[in-house]
Amino acid sequence: MADLFDYLYWRGDLSFTDAPLSDADALILCQLAYIDYTDAVPASFFQNGPTLAEAMETLTELECTGSAFYKRFFTEQTKELLLVAGQTLRFGALRVSGCRHIIDMEKEEQFSALTFMLPDNSSFLAYSGTDAMLVGWQENFNMGWKNIVPAQTDALCYLNDAAAGLSGSIRAGGHSKGGNLALYAAAHAPSEVQARLAGIWNFDGPGFKADFFDSAGYRAVSGRIRNFKPHLSVVGMLFTNSCRYTVVKSTGKGMFQHYPLNWQVEPRGLETLPELDETSLKIGQAANGWLNELETEQKRVFVETVFGILRQSSAETGAELASNWKVTLPNMLKALFLLDGKTRASVRRTLRCLVKHAAGKKTRVTDRRSSSGTEYGGLSPSRGRTHPRIRQYSFPPDASGGFRHSA
Repeated sequence: MADLFDYLYWRGDLSFTDAPLSDADALILCQLAYIDYTDAVPASFFQNGPTLAEAMETLTELECTGSAFYKRFFTEQTKELLLVAGQTLRFGALRVSGCRHIIDMEKEEQFSALTFMLPDNSSFLAYSGTDAMLVGWQENFNMGWKNIVPAQTDALCYLNDAAAGLSGSIRAGGHSKGGNLALYAAAHAPSEVQARLAGIWNFDGPGFKADFFDSAGYRAVSGRIRNFKPHLSVVGMLFTNSCRYTVVKSTGKGMFQHYPLNWQVEPRGLETLPELDETSLKIGQAANGWLNELETEQKRVFVETVFGILRQSSAETGAELASNWKVTLPNMLKALFLLDGKTRASVRRTLRCLVKHAAGKKTRVTDRRSSSGTEYGGLSPSRGRTHPRIRQYSFPPDASGGFRHSA
């Protein structure tokens, strides 16, 4: 089994001039976008911004000075991914700019994005998925009843700003909600911006309302979209999705198959499978059946009630909610008991509807792998080979760093 760290070991000493961008490269860039690069990367768009290695060094120095660093990283593995990727020739030399990081409690928005400049003067706009902030999770749920959420609006603005500030072709992508944002921005961009889009990557992102796929904007870019789902997909089955996708092998258990650092790779890209696990379609049908049965007002009341109760906990992240449960739980129970009868009845009806759909019959999944899936010519990664996951860091990074690739 091989993951993104193995891929960095194999391909880290090859520049993007030597080996063009692969789907695995795109996934790494999208995972790196989960990091908050504020104070390390400018918000404006530049062809010659700092390199990823320089941004990594700045963030490391901020950590050493006791800056509010604990919220910068989605997970420790994502931090490790930056520290390893930043010391490779392939990723460390990439110029970065356009750092945007928005948390807005009033607008119920969480938005983050980062732009990477590739050697051919093209750019890759990486949209972050949902981080640990509860407000981001509320925005995800708001997608079930709102036509547009604030992060989608900002995603489109981000693409237009990048197009105005940078020359060359543009690629965009994201994991989870970030994939949704990349698709939304591409489909709603002006035609002159769409003409510059060389590719759009959607890694297990939630879908849209059905009419999104009939829009002229989506049809204009649909041939450049690459959709990926893990073997057991949950998030990527929500709402209406394209039936053209590639299935990727993941070693995660259950919902953790969604996590990109569990996705498996081969020397030249992602390791694919012929079809989804049959549980994926069952989960998607249950969740979407539940959402489709509810009226818009009922969805709104449910989401606002649930997250209103969570806000009473005074926690900002899921980790804070769990770690301080002796305080957060009583606060939430108090808020629950203070609900008026009408709201409480609406929430009960919504939950009963969810249980009904969750108990639906099992449905078999057919193979719907994308016809555009990458073929790897029989290459397979070496098994059981160790590689350096760098634990001690010195700057400036050594570009070679002992990394090597499979021919």
